[in-house]
Amino acid sequence: MKLIYTYKMTSKIYKSQSVRLVYMLPKFVMGSQEKLQLELQELNGSRKILLKKK
Repeated sequence: MKLIYTYKMTSKIYKSQSVRLVYMLPKFVMGSQEKLQLELQELNGSRKILLKKK
């Protein structure tokens, strides 16, 4: 999905720093058996975060 809007998007997050980001996606409907999974990955790096909603 393509992002509609981002808020407080930062280009760097330093060690021990906490940052809150907002990403807005287009409206969508999930079925009762579907699960949501978001993956955030560095643009020029190897780290990634996997967020799952059960």
